[in-house]
Parts: sequence; structure tokens; C-alpha cells
Amino acid sequence: AGKLQEAAPLLASGYRNVLAGQNFAKAGKTVYSPIAHVRNAIGAVGYVWASGNPRGIFEAVKNWKFSPKEQRAANWKEFEDLGLKGSNIDLNQVLRRFGDITSAWQSALYLGKTGRAARKVYQATDDLGKFSAYLNEKRVANKVFDNLTPDQQQSKLAKFSEEYQIDPSVVTKADYIKEVSAKNTANITPLYGRISPIF
Repeated sequence: AGKLQEAAPLLASGYRNVLAGQNFAKAGKTVYSPIAHVRNAIGAVGYVWASGNPRGIFEAVKNWKFSPKEQRAANWKEFEDLGLKGSNIDLNQVLRRFGDITSAWQSALYLGKTGRAARKVYQATDDLGKFSAYLNEKRVANKVFDNLTPDQQQSKLAKFSEEYQIDPSVVTKADYIKEVSAKNTANITPLYGRISPIF
């Protein structure tokens, strides 16, 4: 962009305006669209249900309503640490991609407090769907593990420590359950970081 600006200022200016317009149009069809927000919410409920995790919605509500504050924070941090939170559909990705090319349009792209709130709601809807699925996958993984014989449990943990190159003496059931649940969640929910960053 810098070289283009130096070589052909007029062309660079036109290119900058075209890119900014494209970014705003893409944002308008997603995070700034009320219809897209409704579709996003329906989609989140849909993939939680279709993946066999409808109980996860109840688990998420139970977590936020009835768990102690410290437990809620710990569950959410665990969800974040496992890389399940967040979506590259956020407009920050657009701005990072084009850098200073769209700097003159940033105020238009963000739409102030209203735009910021819209982006947070859109991403939060995605995250709550994934969180619901994760909680239920974790519940199921715990149940499956507890139904194994002691030898089978040790075999699972040994294989887990070998696969992730972790000292077998420090591997715990909790480590195994978290990783299995995270992998299952990643396979059944839309993690936008897995797709090309080009819209």
C-alpha cells in the first residue's frame, strides 16, 4: 500500500476507497444486520441441537445462573484457553488485513458505540453456542470415562500423554476430558479461524 501511495497517489486513494466500501458492505451483511443477528442466533441453537448437544444449552444456563462466580469465571477461562472462544468474522480482522489502507474509513466501519455493541452481540452469540456445546461434550466425556474399567482409563491417559508429549506422571483425568471435549466441540461448531482469512 505504501509503494502504491508513493507511485500513484490518485490510484491509491481510489483503491483505498474501494476496499473501505467493500469492508463496510461485508460488515453490513453480518454484524451490522439485524436479520443476520437473528440468523446467527438460530444457527447457534441449530448446530448445538444438531450436534446432539441440546442439553448444553441447559448446562450453560445453569453455569451462569447457579454456579458460584469463581466457578463461572474458571469455566469461561477454560473455554478461552482451549481456543474455542472468538471468531475471525469480527471487523477487527478486516481492519488488520488492510491496515492503513482503510484508516480513513475506520470511523465509518465501526459506527461508534452502536457498531461496537453490534459486534460484541454477534460474537457473543457464536461463543455462547460453542460454550453450550463444550459444556455438554465435557459432561458426556466425563460419563464415558467413568464407565471405563480402570485399565481402560489408564490406557486412555497413557495414549493421551504420548500423543501430546506430556509426562505420564502428571497427566490427569481432567486434562484428558478437557482436550477430548475441546476437539469434539471444534469438530461440530463453526470455528471461523479455520477458514481462509479472505472474505
